[in-house]
Amino acid sequence: MPVCIICDRLRELHLSLNEYRSVELPATRTFPSVKSFFFNSNAVTQWSEVQRLGRAFPRLESLVMMSNPLSEFTSKTADGKEQGAAGGLVDSARADFPCLKSLNVSRTPIKSWEAVDELRQFPQLVDVRLHSITCAEVIGSEITGLLCQILCVIF
Repeated sequence: MPVCIICDRLRELHLSLNEYRSVELPATRTFPSVKSFFFNSNAVTQWSEVQRLGRAFPRLESLVMMSNPLSEFTSKTADGKEQGAAGGLVDSARADFPCLKSLNVSRTPIKSWEAVDELRQFPQLVDVRLHSITCAEVIGSEITGLLCQILCVIF
């Protein structure tokens, strides 16, 4: 991502449709001016790669990661155990994304509502977009039917 190095005043960065599987950024360099990051339709499957974005862009307020094959918000610890966004020993949501207010992970294969529940750990998060996620599709028709029944009772 050499564009960040060239332009220290960059506020919005779009790196969608590049088939990135990992996030390669210098570990010692941060880009605090970037507030919005669009990373749609890449090939990132691991939450640990997303955490790198948080560390590189410490003042990130909006992250749009639609249509990535990300299925959960957990990463592996050094001993191979799963670590959620809450982080256990290290609270990665607070440490890596202290300013994140908006997250869009629509059209991703998120496996469970427990994975979605991990998002509560982000301290500033107020806008979450989860359109067409895998776990919602399973109950989608049931909810649609229930909403129709509720509307029939109201009207």
